[in-house]
Amino acid sequence: MANPESEGRILAYRGSRLWSANIWGATVAGICGGILMLAVCVIGIVLKPSPRIVMLLGGWIVTLGLSGLALFPGNMIASFPYEVVIEKGRGVYVRAPLRNLFIPFEDIEEIRRGVVERYVIRLRRRHRLLREIVIHRFYGSQAPLLADAVGEEVRKMAASRGK
Repeated sequence: MANPESEGRILAYRGSRLWSANIWGATVAGICGGILMLAVCVIGIVLKPSPRIVMLLGGWIVTLGLSGLALFPGNMIASFPYEVVIEKGRGVYVRAPLRNLFIPFEDIEEIRRGVVERYVIRLRRRHRLLREIVIHRFYGSQAPLLADAVGEEVRKMAASRGK
């Protein structure tokens, strides 16, 4: 899709179908893999409860728990969104698997071009653990349009604050 969908004050930018499928597939695979690893840990502890096995599998369980907390309640899953919606004058809605997040324009520090990814939106303050939002190259021709639209809104917000 070359042009963003627009309804007056709202602009929606979506990554390609490949990008959306990749993001959702990685999320589902990660959740299923975590459940499988947890089952293996429980079975390992029940079948062979030696101190070494319990420590190893206990470490896996702690890692799974911390990863889950960082991704979902910690908003890290929103680092790579499949859709970004700009509401002019208010902020950005970041849509990621199992997470919709609103970020006001006042919280956006800068937009810079990345090395591998197309653009990185850096936040002034953390939203839980989220500090940057990556606009990947799979946004295609929409990536520069998105970056320009966000940059323009941030500049307007800064100019209105400066008055």
